[in-house]
Amino acid sequence: MLAGDMNCHIGSTCDGFEDVTGYFSFGVRNQEGENILGLCQEHNLRVMNLYYQKRWENLITYKSGDNESQIARLCVV
Repeated sequence: MLAGDMNCHIGSTCDGFEDVTGYFSFGVRNQEGENILGLCQEHNLRVMNLYYQKRWENLITYKSGDNESQIARLCVV
């Protein structure tokens, strides 16, 4: 398992990355998120914590003021 602050936003859609991510995330994907998802495709990794539905407050792993983030946990399949 690979975990850490990749400083990216994967976003709430799977567009183009259906093989590496689930449907249970939030936000808008940024370029860093594209890069991480591309890395996952190249190395047969999955963003596992996005495959399971959770209550909104359980999706958030970091919150400061109005900012909320979710840490992606990547796993080799």
